[in-house]
Amino acid sequence: MDFQRTLLIGGLAIVGYLMILQWDKDYNQVPTTTQQQEQHQTVPSTEDAPQLTQAKQGASDDVPMLDSVADAPTDDTAADKQVVTVTTDTFAVEIDTKGGNIVKASLLKYPVKLPDDNEPNPAPFTLLERSSARTFIAQSGLIGPDGTDSKGKATYQAAQTNYQLNGGETLNVDLSLVDKKGVKVIKRYTFTKGSYEVKVSYVVDNTSSTTWQANLYAQLKRDNTQDPSNSSSSMGMSTYLGAAVRGKEERYVKLPFDEFEEEKFNADVTGGYAAVLQHYFVSAWIPNQEQLNNFYTRKAGSNNIVGFKNQNNPLKLAAGEKGEISATLYLGPKDQKRLAELADGLELTIDYGVLWFVAQPLFWLLTFIHSLIPNWGWSIILLTVMVKAAFYPLSAASYRSMANMRRLSPKLQEMRERYGDDRQKMSQAMMEMYKKEKINPLGGCLPILVQMPVFIALYWVLLESVELRQAPWLGWITDLSVKDPYFILPLIMGASMFVQQLLNPTPPDPMQAKVMKLMPIIFTVFFLFFPAGLVLYWVVNNLLSIAQQWMITRQIEGQAAAKSTK
Repeated sequence: MDFQRTLLIGGLAIVGYLMILQWDKDYNQVPTTTQQQEQHQTVPSTEDAPQLTQAKQGASDDVPMLDSVADAPTDDTAADKQVVTVTTDTFAVEIDTKGGNIVKASLLKYPVKLPDDNEPNPAPFTLLERSSARTFIAQSGLIGPDGTDSKGKATYQAAQTNYQLNGGETLNVDLSLVDKKGVKVIKRYTFTKGSYEVKVSYVVDNTSSTTWQANLYAQLKRDNTQDPSNSSSSMGMSTYLGAAVRGKEERYVKLPFDEFEEEKFNADVTGGYAAVLQHYFVSAWIPNQEQLNNFYTRKAGSNNIVGFKNQNNPLKLAAGEKGEISATLYLGPKDQKRLAELADGLELTIDYGVLWFVAQPLFWLLTFIHSLIPNWGWSIILLTVMVKAAFYPLSAASYRSMANMRRLSPKLQEMRERYGDDRQKMSQAMMEMYKKEKINPLGGCLPILVQMPVFIALYWVLLESVELRQAPWLGWITDLSVKDPYFILPLIMGASMFVQQLLNPTPPDPMQAKVMKLMPIIFTVFFLFFPAGLVLYWVVNNLLSIAQQWMITRQIEGQAAAKSTK
């Protein structure tokens, strides 16, 4: 009978496992790049078309004014728009000559997925795009007395529609116009080889007979669609999707999109940055770090806007004078070192949460290990071993307490039978026994609680690190940033939790004991869709804990047996 029951349970487990694999194949797939491209191409973009009420009022949902973030008049329905494409070793960019804004930016070194037989050359990850699926663009312009965008988005001319960085270190893409005064304005995008920074400059030649003056603004405009770079960890803890700026006092201020309408941000900050964060990547405008800039957020229809204006530092040119004003646009991975060099606090967009002061040293240690062992999977394992070793004294104290509690389990069972429902006498007897045996019943919990902040911080380090994106470990784990395709690591993790429970003392409360037995199953289900790198960390930590706990339990039980024979 026991054999039949075991066989039935084993069969159900296999069938359940195969059903999970098939469900994941059928219902948990990210749309293919081809499908996304077709969807984007079949529906015309409406980002530039004004709403009916705006058209009647002549108001823009984009361009800020100097004294506030109110709308400015514009005619945004021009039909003479032209798209300029730019290709470098890091970018594939599209620039709309209506406004001269970047309406698409793909990161060539970051493919959407790893190559396979069906798609040997997967498309690059698209960070910015203006399509039916998503609106996320980088805008900039000149506002103020003579600003080219003060009365509507400027329409530029380009010498060619396609630019490529071939061999050189930099590539300038010039968009030009002549305003009503006859002033020549060039909006210049400067791309650099191997860099994710784009310098956006306005080169102005005041050929008029009067003084010319304008202010620079730059902003990121994004709708509320989900983070496309976070789709691989759908059942894990989601990373932050929203805006961030440098505040007057704080180096990093998070500005969730759902608060834009009710709580507008508006502050003058020296230097600073205006960024939109998502999993692994950040888009940020970085103005002149020596000047005072006005940073703001607001809603524009269904879109969220975060940006800056150099309100107090206009470009002012006398008749016949030439001048330039510029800002830097970063579009790329969350590279801590480079972001820290661009603006104070920008590196904090790699958001480790409230435990950042613990996570930062862990990230440094992980990258150091990787410099010696160029495999992120083995680096995670070695880091987990080192953290476990650092906490060995605390863990040992915890496991000793658990082993002693486990040794006393038969006596506790006798007390339950003796006192029945008399909880007061039961508690008194337990306290006397703990005192006699010199055991602290909380001794097994407190050391673990002390370690929890470190393990939570390490969790966020593994979750936030772009270095782990599409990083292989071994065998079937070809990408540590997505779930285990065969759920092997989560199953091992669940099994390790079950073994740990066998080594722990049985909870005195029967209901609590039943709940604890279910914990391995519950955690296994949660971890099925966690990124493999995170599950690997938990598996290694559990296995090390089992080995340490088994050794200590065996030692204490051996000592107790030796005493009883005397």
